[in-house]
Amino acid sequence: MLYSLTSREKSPWALLIFIDDLPKYLVFLRALLFADDSTVYASFSSLQGRFNKSNSDLDKLTTWFNCRKLFVNITKIKYMIVSKNARKPIWN
Repeated sequence: MLYSLTSREKSPWALLIFIDDLPKYLVFLRALLFADDSTVYASFSSLQGRFNKSNSDLDKLTTWFNCRKLFVNITKIKYMIVSKNARKPIWN
């Protein structure tokens, strides 16, 4: 994910202040934060309910971004679904 800050706020400290509380808003998803990059991931034991749980947290992320007037660079979003039952991972 790529965060957008105004030109006067483009310091590493400003970015850390913005994203420091991001993981607190997630229930089912987990966030790894590193500099101006982050990864959101989840692990589910069954397929049932994983979409509802993930979408619930993604809605919270949308609210979090909107409240801070930040945006996600959609062109940089990637996803991958890995399953021990699948023949190969699904990703984009």
